[in-house]
Amino acid sequence: MKPSDRLIIIGGGNSMTEGIQKGLWDKLSYEYTFGINSSIYFFTPTVPFWGDWRFYKENKEELDKYNLVIGMFDGKIGNGGNFKCPKGSNLQMLQTAKNYHGAESWEKGFYSRILTGLFALTTGLALGFKEIYLLGFDFQEIEGKTHFYQKESLEKQKIGKIIISNDNIACGIGKDKRGLYRTGCYNKAPSLHFNEFNKVKPGIEIFNVSPQSKIEAFQKITYDEFFKKLENEPRQVLQKKASLEIEDLIDKFRKPFL
Repeated sequence: MKPSDRLIIIGGGNSMTEGIQKGLWDKLSYEYTFGINSSIYFFTPTVPFWGDWRFYKENKEELDKYNLVIGMFDGKIGNGGNFKCPKGSNLQMLQTAKNYHGAESWEKGFYSRILTGLFALTTGLALGFKEIYLLGFDFQEIEGKTHFYQKESLEKQKIGKIIISNDNIACGIGKDKRGLYRTGCYNKAPSLHFNEFNKVKPGIEIFNVSPQSKIEAFQKITYDEFFKKLENEPRQVLQKKASLEIEDLIDKFRKPFL
């Protein structure tokens, strides 16, 4: 991996519907890609990312198919007790932090546990990617949906929902009966979380491929502009090799957590 190489982070916002209709998945086949949470059921990324240990436990069979999986450190994985969840040999867990620390994230923790998208972006920056594209980073509903795979009701929702017990469901898709976003931070200003990336050093470009996004921290572009950039500078990333390269970099950069 070259430091100048681009990275595409695949979220789940409904703005992605336009890109999918225009052939998004085929266009990403030879790119470095991070897939956030349930996006793995629609596209095979270079590296899947997760933030909630319950997501890892619930989807471990699918995640075990990858050479490398990256998640937020959680003692419930690979640990004893009632919440024991086996740790796959392909899993790398990284410590998190409340603030963005740039290259020092390897020592001080990765920003942030609030959203897997923040965590994945911080990891991409710490690995040295200089050109990063964010897909599905909407932070709100678009055309009545928070996610491109959102169903008409929570009962019909299969992907992205974890049943903890009969009366307890973990799901960050859509809104609840009160009209509040199930992803709680969506009910507040995105600047509370994304303005941390104002600390990113000059020379790094971050594009949000969602003109309707509520996030104002990054330059917004359309899918047509995004596809044009990919066509003008094509990549030939071999996915298995790329995941091994990233794992090697993690082993190289990782330091004892302070």
